[in-house]
Amino acid sequence: MGYQVGNNCYATRQDAENVYFSLVPPKIGDDGKLYQLNFTKFGWKYGEQILKAELPECNPIDSMKDGSYIGWSVVAIMVAVWGIRLIWQKLR
Repeated sequence: MGYQVGNNCYATRQDAENVYFSLVPPKIGDDGKLYQLNFTKFGWKYGEQILKAELPECNPIDSMKDGSYIGWSVVAIMVAVWGIRLIWQKLR
């Protein structure tokens, strides 16, 4: 099982959290201080708080199967249309 961030499925939680937290831009507060997420050996931190993302689980094999199913469905439709067109031309 992997973890999903956006439309991508990552194999490990660490990879998924790296992508997820890297997308968060830094912020300059009203006091002029820079607030940003930092990566340490303990994980991602905001100030002194360690962060853990709640990411949905995914399976890269299922995504591959879904893509394959859609691709072969499109090919089947194209072949059927080509066959109907060929029969139509022969009957003229």
